[in-house]
Amino acid sequence: MWKQFKKLISLNKGDFILTVSLTAGIFLLTQIIIAVVMVAAKPEEGIQVSGMILVFSSVIMMLVLTLSGLLVNYPQAIQFGCTRRRGLLLNAGLMGAEYLATVALVAAGTLIEQHLCPPFWKALTGRSVDLVFFLDGIQPPWWLVLVAPLGGVALGLFISAVIFRFGRVGGWTLYAIWMAVMLGQSFLPWAEHWWTAPWLYPAVWVLVLAGTVWSVWTLLRVTVKA
Repeated sequence: MWKQFKKLISLNKGDFILTVSLTAGIFLLTQIIIAVVMVAAKPEEGIQVSGMILVFSSVIMMLVLTLSGLLVNYPQAIQFGCTRRRGLLLNAGLMGAEYLATVALVAAGTLIEQHLCPPFWKALTGRSVDLVFFLDGIQPPWWLVLVAPLGGVALGLFISAVIFRFGRVGGWTLYAIWMAVMLGQSFLPWAEHWWTAPWLYPAVWVLVLAGTVWSVWTLLRVTVKA
């Protein structure tokens, strides 16, 4: 199984290169924009936004990588003689490696912005006093750096299970629900700050756990077409 896992990593090395390239590109683009503002406007205040941007992008990247692994690699593994359990374990190992790489890159970008960028920004403004940073709360807590990519994995796992179980109808149903929520949330009877409700986060954890268990159970039992 170890040989199969190393082969799977080798076959998907392009995913790792893409992850590094996208993360570095997002970070550099953000810093270039901030540097231009510092040179042109010479403000007395600064803002550290790369951390939250990278956290959000890590969710999207892990979602795409998980969908790619389960919708492409998983059927291929079964086609070449792997059992469902072994194929799912191999893909879980791949997603774990991609998760570690993503978290390491997001953490590195966040630390660089917090500790190395402020002196550089100060030099660009030509001021002798340190910059005052507003919106300190926009810096992501470390637990979010670790947990956010797992949300992308869980969502990718659920979407893949729905597609394997219900086919295109399941995929289009999920898309319709997503669009209905995005376009119709302003018409729903929710308070303006409903996301701060104390029941929300426990409910989300329960739904994520239940969805993950159902997804794994489904992937181990449905007919997978190569």
